[in-house]
Formats: sequence, C-alpha cells, structure tokens
Amino acid sequence: MHEQTILKLAALAGLLAVGSFLVLGTTRLVLGFETAQTVAAPLFAGGFVLAALVFVLSVLGKVGAIELENE
Repeated sequence: MHEQTILKLAALAGLLAVGSFLVLGTTRLVLGFETAQTVAAPLFAGGFVLAALVFVLSVLGKVGAIELENE
C-alpha cells in the first residue's frame, strides 16, 4: 500500500468531518436542528469510519503487518 493512499484517506476523513459541521450549521438555519442533524450525520459517520481505518492502517504499517511503499 502506498503512503499517499493513507494520506488521501486521512484528508478525506478531515474534509468529511468539517463538511458535516458546515452542513449542520447551514441546514440548521433553514430546516431546524433535528433535520440538520439527520442530514449531517452520514458525513460525520463516514469521516469517523475513515479516520478509524487510517488509524488501523497506520498501526499495521508501523508494526510491519502491511508493507508501506514510499513513492
């Protein structure tokens, strides 16, 4: 696995987390708090799952269970 792939996944996780807060804030102005939470929750959950995946891949790379390629 390439290190660049892990970095891209980490960046995507961060973008999803920030995007969920932006969606929550803007949707809350128009639709209400409960609806805004419902709309923003999948983005936040996706960011959380990606962050957990990046953590697991990083630990596996550090202990040598998977080989990380530098390119």
